Amino acid sequence: MKRVILAIMFVASSLAPAHPVAALGTAGAVGAVGAVANQVTLTLVAHESSVPPNGTASFTVEVTGAPARSVVALDVYLPVDGDDAAVVAAMNGTVRGQQFFPGLRVPIETGLDANHRATLTVPTSQDGRPDTFHLKAPGLYPVFIRVLDGTNTLARLTTFLARVDPTSRSVPVAIVLPIDQAPTLQPDGSRTIDPRTKARLAAIDRNGSKTPSVPLSLAIRPDIIEALVQSSDPDDRALAARLAIIAARGEVLLDSAIAIDPSEASRNGLANAYQDAMTRGAGIVSAWLGTPVSDSGTRFMSEAPSHDGLNLAHRAGMTSIVTSSTTLAAQLTTTLAGPVRLVESKPSTGSNAPIPALVGDTTLGSLFASTDDVTVAVRTFLARIQALTPLPTAPLPQIALVAPPEWNAEPGGALDVLMSSLAQTPLLSPVTVRQELGAPSVSVRAFRDAPTRPVATIGAKLALVQLNISSLASMLPTPPTDTNALLIAATSTAITVEQREAYLAAAQVPTNPLTSAIEPLQTQRFTISSGVSKLPIRVTSSLKTPILVRLRFSSDRAIITPNDHVVQIIDGLYAENIEINAREGNYPITLRVTAPSSDQPLQTGTYRVQAFATGGLGVALTAGGLLVLATWWISHARRTRRRKQSVADSLRHPAHLTTG
Repeated sequence: MKRVILAIMFVASSLAPAHPVAALGTAGAVGAVGAVANQVTLTLVAHESSVPPNGTASFTVEVTGAPARSVVALDVYLPVDGDDAAVVAAMNGTVRGQQFFPGLRVPIETGLDANHRATLTVPTSQDGRPDTFHLKAPGLYPVFIRVLDGTNTLARLTTFLARVDPTSRSVPVAIVLPIDQAPTLQPDGSRTIDPRTKARLAAIDRNGSKTPSVPLSLAIRPDIIEALVQSSDPDDRALAARLAIIAARGEVLLDSAIAIDPSEASRNGLANAYQDAMTRGAGIVSAWLGTPVSDSGTRFMSEAPSHDGLNLAHRAGMTSIVTSSTTLAAQLTTTLAGPVRLVESKPSTGSNAPIPALVGDTTLGSLFASTDDVTVAVRTFLARIQALTPLPTAPLPQIALVAPPEWNAEPGGALDVLMSSLAQTPLLSPVTVRQELGAPSVSVRAFRDAPTRPVATIGAKLALVQLNISSLASMLPTPPTDTNALLIAATSTAITVEQREAYLAAAQVPTNPLTSAIEPLQTQRFTISSGVSKLPIRVTSSLKTPILVRLRFSSDRAIITPNDHVVQIIDGLYAENIEINAREGNYPITLRVTAPSSDQPLQTGTYRVQAFATGGLGVALTAGGLLVLATWWISHARRTRRRKQSVADSLRHPAHLTTG
């Protein structure tokens, strides 16, 4: 039988029926359709969905509103294996051939218990023993259960009974659940998991706990996992721990930490950002699961991949993809069914090696939109899958139920019914994507490159902003911690232009004041001697917090030491006498103040220097000074001697002697 892969498209909500119908319970039945007359309800409460060649199956039903004279009737009809149309017809109340005898008839008046329930026991035999249902061969047998008032059908439902034996083989079924959203980090620094994402996480938690036998292939964005693990809410952290247990039972399809489509990344200059995000995503998942992840390289793709996008994803570790035929609709020349190997029909560059792919066909997903009862729709769907069971010598089909991005996570919705039914359906065997892709042989299909889109300059713009932030951040002794995370969030291809601008603006908030922090440098004039001297330097900041700047001097006639060095401005001031080796003359010295890791000046100032030589005029002035000083001392000595001699002569005068 041709390999088939089907994708369930979960409806947005479980619609209420337009009229009373026979609702199905959550246990047992594969599929059922109900009809109601005179407000009679017939509900299948429990169902043993398989039976051996000689065994007993039972069906528990609940009946309300039926007249006491009516009966509950059960009949089994010819198998519908390999005939999808027969499955659909049976669900609509039409079967081929006659029912097997004896049919069961239970009077409403005496056959119901206090809860209005009755259990219908169906003995089966391979050889047609009396009072048994003769199910001669393995297969899927339609079962009609009705409430009859004479020949009138007051209510009806259809389900199926699988007759199995040692030769029966189960159809492998993989469930792929993508959970994604825009980055959880918000421009204000908070982390937010939106309500729809929370609902889907809760649905996985709910169903994974109830049905541990059904492994899930989870394509959860690592950014969401990180937000749960690092949440301040203990309930979020507990949810992350439970989801890790569920993921370990199945598998995790690794992806970039935040949503970056590789095709968009290759068009927008974000190739490096994508590869970095892939590495970071693997680290988040490994820490979450508590063990290094040895990934198969399978990626879930919700967007049509281009050739360049596939090459980029391959360089980042991709070895296979999971997607749907809807995603590849514009690229396929034929409808895909089953695991395939994709090759581009006209590769532009690089290798054209086949890419293993699990591609979903969403044809049967329309059932969810065409019924008022999601339970009936899911179980009908599974009945159709069971009918695909091939002959013992034919290859098994490969079934993948790939939920669309906006799948319904409502309690009691499609996923809940699907999981509980799969756990009890003998002809279906839940597996992981890795097991599906391990199919021994698959066909090779050509696909066209994704439609050309305009090339944007997101990567170039982000690089400029990041360079500016990095250079300014080098001025801070302790760089801001959230800036890089905001820049990473801005690389996501799942956000709008406005959202990206908000991330970039928020990322620049811590460094914006640094662009105007250095106050203008005042023009100063200095007169110094040529040769080695000291030059007083003063740089002021409008910020009171310490910052680092680089001082760069330039002059044709002076050597400043150090000429290019990083200094710290504390309390708004840096003042220092720096060494200068100046040549004679009148000339400018330019000072540029920059961030430590940038050449872009924050401020530029000019010092005017007048440098005099120590020879020539300096020697003459010195010699003149010494001559003046010597002349003064000689004159001073002569005057002192003359004064002393005059005093001595006056003491020897006769008049002075007589008087004495």
